[in-house]
Amino acid sequence: MANEVHLLIVASGDYTGSATALTGETWQTGIRATLVFGSVDDIGTLPNNWSPVPKSINRTETGWTITGNWKISGPSLETWEVDDWLNDQLAPAFTPWVQRTNCFSQRVQLRTLKVYPIGAGGHVVPAPPFAQGSPVTLTYSGTPPGGALGGALLPPQLSVVASHRTQQVGRRGRGRSFLPPGSSTQVAEGTLGSTYQNALLASQVTLLEAIAYESGGPSTATIRPIITGMPFTDYAVITSVEVDSIFDTQRRRRRSAVGTVVSDQPSY
Repeated sequence: MANEVHLLIVASGDYTGSATALTGETWQTGIRATLVFGSVDDIGTLPNNWSPVPKSINRTETGWTITGNWKISGPSLETWEVDDWLNDQLAPAFTPWVQRTNCFSQRVQLRTLKVYPIGAGGHVVPAPPFAQGSPVTLTYSGTPPGGALGGALLPPQLSVVASHRTQQVGRRGRGRSFLPPGSSTQVAEGTLGSTYQNALLASQVTLLEAIAYESGGPSTATIRPIITGMPFTDYAVITSVEVDSIFDTQRRRRRSAVGTVVSDQPSY
């Protein structure tokens, strides 16, 4: 096969009411999904029978706007409207995910949801005649949804990781999502407290279930969250989630942070 394709969902945001040092700092996390016009196996080859085609998208909905320039054309005249998926399923999935009790700092805000069509080489696939690929983007309007945890915001580069497992053996069967920052109330002797660990686990499982789509009516489209990697030709459906009590780090979450440095000289 050739020209395999899949979808990449990226949720991103910033911080509110936080120190000036974090002005301009952002967070993001992503989940990949397979769109199959038919049934989805637990382990399989990514489809090559759909592609992005032009569609002008400029929607204003209650709570968000959606913009983009493509939809999906599948086999036998079937289509998949990515903007409808964002509006009807992804936003209602990610909004309560970021707001869930005991999960993320109240300083965390969810700003955008983006869906990209990704080819076998890992690049965004354009919808002809566009020369460059781009996402369909949902942007929250008004006050964006945010976390619910009080207490001091943990350093943004300190992250709880949701580890995703599949039926595939080896490294190609494992993946992970770096979650938005939590707060100091989650810390128990340097680790993640069990109450918060279980809340984050339940939240991630609920999110994956809400992202999945089972066709109804005349459509045969099915969507499942997956693990895949270079070359992006095969996949494995995420079948379990793990959350460790040990915090991880993601250094790129501090690239825009502006710190203050103190120094002194020893006197001998």
